Formats: sequence, C-alpha cells, structure tokens
Amino acid sequence: MPAALAGLSFGLCFDFRYGSGVMAAGAALWYLRRRERRLQLFAGLLAGGLGSLIVAVVADWWGYGSFELPALSYFYQNFVLGRSNEHGTAPFFAYLYLPLATPMAPLVCRSSSPL
Repeated sequence: MPAALAGLSFGLCFDFRYGSGVMAAGAALWYLRRRERRLQLFAGLLAGGLGSLIVAVVADWWGYGSFELPALSYFYQNFVLGRSNEHGTAPFFAYLYLPLATPMAPLVCRSSSPL
C-alpha cells in the first residue's frame, strides 16, 4: 500500500510538472534499493504511477476534446523545435528587479471600477 501511494504521488508529480519526472524516477529507484520485497514494491509503484497517468490522460482527453499526450507535445516543442530558447535566462533573483522594468504593471492590472 505505501508503494502504491508513492507511485501515485510520483505519477501526480509528473502530471503537474513534466520535468519533475526525472526526480520521481530517481526517487523510485531509491525506493527500490531494498532487497526484500522488491517485486512487491515495484508492482506498487507501477500500479500507483500508472493509475495517476491514466487519470491524467482521461482528464486531458476531456479537457482538450481529443486524445492528446501533453508530455510528448512539451518534449517536441521545447527540445525538438527549440522553443525553450525563446524564454528568458534571468537569474533566480530577477523577481526582485524585473517588476521595476514595468512600473505601470500595478496600474494596468487594476480593475476597471471607478475611483
């Protein structure tokens, strides 16, 4: 049961942020390092992970209106077509100074209600 819950959480981790699938795979390998009951742990991880992935595929199918695999589209757009190069490369502390580059942002985001 704990392995199935771990697999479910690893699958959800991948569903919500595709890049974290690498982290989930590493954590799953670490989880399988124990020799005793390795097959049972692997089956639980696989069942939980596949369960969350199936739910995500059904939700995407319902949301997009057709069968789509967003993870493959993400990979194709960012790695094959190179769209990730179009994003900025600012450091992590850029959130401190980037709002100063657009000082009108608080006025633009304001609601249209009269003063």
